[in-house]
Amino acid sequence: MHHLSAVALSPRAVTAYIVASPVRAPVKHTVARRCVLALLGISLGCDRFPPPRSESPSLTATASVDVAQTFSLGADTSEAPGEVKFTAVSDSLLSIVDQPRRRISTFDFRGRLKWSVRYGAGEEASVVQPTSLVWHRDTLYVADVDARRGILALDINGALLWKNVIPFARPVTSVGRLSGRFVLATTSSDSLLASGAAPLVHVFDADGEKRASGCIADPVYMSAAKRGGMMSVFRAMTVVVAKEGVYCAQPLSRSIQLLDTTLALHRRISLEPFLRKRTPDARMSMDLISINRFRQTLTEVGELFLSPRFVHVRLVNYDSASAVDRYAIVRCSRDEAARCSSAATPGMVLAALNDDSVLVLMPRRSVAEPPSVSVFEYADRTVP
Repeated sequence: MHHLSAVALSPRAVTAYIVASPVRAPVKHTVARRCVLALLGISLGCDRFPPPRSESPSLTATASVDVAQTFSLGADTSEAPGEVKFTAVSDSLLSIVDQPRRRISTFDFRGRLKWSVRYGAGEEASVVQPTSLVWHRDTLYVADVDARRGILALDINGALLWKNVIPFARPVTSVGRLSGRFVLATTSSDSLLASGAAPLVHVFDADGEKRASGCIADPVYMSAAKRGGMMSVFRAMTVVVAKEGVYCAQPLSRSIQLLDTTLALHRRISLEPFLRKRTPDARMSMDLISINRFRQTLTEVGELFLSPRFVHVRLVNYDSASAVDRYAIVRCSRDEAARCSSAATPGMVLAALNDDSVLVLMPRRSVAEPPSVSVFEYADRTVP
């Protein structure tokens, strides 16, 4: 099998680059070469008059991935998901929030529907607007954007175990579990009067008492927010909980922060080698064209995922020439060296299944077909 050796990248030095072109990926495999991505989820749309391709640099890749398995979600039922929005993965299950059908559905790794529950204002003991979900052992936790409406705990069969209400006013964007407590990530403020020093990750106990706070917004983001304003689409913090602490990142972050169990900053893992250079004076408003012109100048940091030896982070580049999002995955070792490598993926990464494979939502050829998910393995299994 042809493969491409990963190049070890440290936060301080980059020894080599292999650039993943929007037209041709850095490997010879058909799937990897076919780098055309559909807009997934809630699209930010496209520019009517996109700038030249040269203004949309590609993602930097230092490894490659090969497809190992593909399956369709819900193809065995008449209720395939309309959209895959938020996801969580256990050892054998994939759970999703299907916004068009207002359902939380769980599938096995053959795409077979295991159970599905409705959510919404009229549903008993449910959430109204789920924005995050996570498997912790055999329990699925589902967080509402408003924690005051509750966090659900569902068992492996989808039955409600209990519901916690957290008296927390800011929008919840990510949820985790730490020593029996909830870790909630929220959004930063876009106020021109905000100092930018407010923590964005908080720990609450089962009684709703706040026990710790940490993870400060990227100062470069706050500077851009104050200069250009109206940056709310880029302010959602994401977290993942590990035995060594809590990893957190924001869409415009240039690094991943590792907090200890008290949410004090332990260290940062630089993502600079894998990101576009941010335009210092980039400004935007909330109209569609302005947002996309702003997006083409930067790389957005997405969800964080955990495997036994790595923390993985999803990256997104908006390609204005093709009016599509292009994705990559960066994996960094969880030791103090924090060596990182990256690979372009043909769709949005949903989860890390283990150290060497990720789950990818593939572009849909038509809205009528069920969503398709592929397991991709790193072609080079060498630890960065």
